[in-house]
Amino acid sequence: MKTSIILFSGLLISLSAAAQKSVLVKGNIVDKQSQGVPYAFVRSIGSTNAVYADSTGAFSIKADPSSKLQVSVNNQVVKTVPANQGNITLDIDASALPKASAGSDKGIFSVHKDAATTRFAGVISTQSKEVKGKRFVSENWLRGYVVDKQDSVLSDAGYYFNYDMLDGDMVYTTDKNNVSKIAKDEYKKIVLFDNAGKQYAFAYVPSIDNSHFVMVVADGKKYKVYKKMYVKFVKATFQTNGIASTGNNYDEYQEDDTYFLVKDGAAPLKLNLKKKALKEAFGLTDDQLNKYMPSSNKIDDAYVDELVAKIEGN
Repeated sequence: MKTSIILFSGLLISLSAAAQKSVLVKGNIVDKQSQGVPYAFVRSIGSTNAVYADSTGAFSIKADPSSKLQVSVNNQVVKTVPANQGNITLDIDASALPKASAGSDKGIFSVHKDAATTRFAGVISTQSKEVKGKRFVSENWLRGYVVDKQDSVLSDAGYYFNYDMLDGDMVYTTDKNNVSKIAKDEYKKIVLFDNAGKQYAFAYVPSIDNSHFVMVVADGKKYKVYKKMYVKFVKATFQTNGIASTGNNYDEYQEDDTYFLVKDGAAPLKLNLKKKALKEAFGLTDDQLNKYMPSSNKIDDAYVDELVAKIEGN
């Protein structure tokens, strides 16, 4: 598998304005016939916020309400609208929308080191025999974009990504067969989207782990929460003497997630997703915790993200 530096030839968007307080903008992208435009790329001008619409054209994005949203279809900008508009109608017939094209390694990903390439047969989850659990964050290839160290948003509709939880690598492909990995220290953030619009954001935080990307759970100005997603491969241990049997008769990927809190850029601290631990970690009183309590009582990634947003007044 080759490690590469991304040099996208699709869309490269540099920031020219400081990010303002954002609100969540939801809407749908439709063509001239009011049909949903799937997987359009929507980005908030002046920030690093961007999303891919889902398979129906629906999207939600955090944006400064006074800014503008830029919509691209297969790497071509097709419309720019005020961020507070929400629903976006493209003045284009479905037949005239830019067509998808296969990505090309030329000029987009330059080889960084190790020229070997790994080949995957079909979907990324293919196994030669039954294996419980999963090695990759998704069983399908995901659309995505990258934020570089200069806060430029890099996107190309011809590229697909996935995160390898075993080796800690972000892998990409242009043909869903030949696979390469992205150099960890070249980018601030990599954001992936499945067909339903679910988002997975990753960053390289060597103070947590210099061999793995980590998932970005909450990305506040003061508080940042990361999740190290790690799996180990455990081979089948089944044994029998004809009377009794022990162990499992299948190989398994066992997942072990660890959360970390970074406050004001300080060293990461392990974070336990329990109410008492969260109260202590964020320095909250009981009254404050109740005030900032997210709408869901289930303490998971979404809960922590919402908690940080409320603490920071977003």
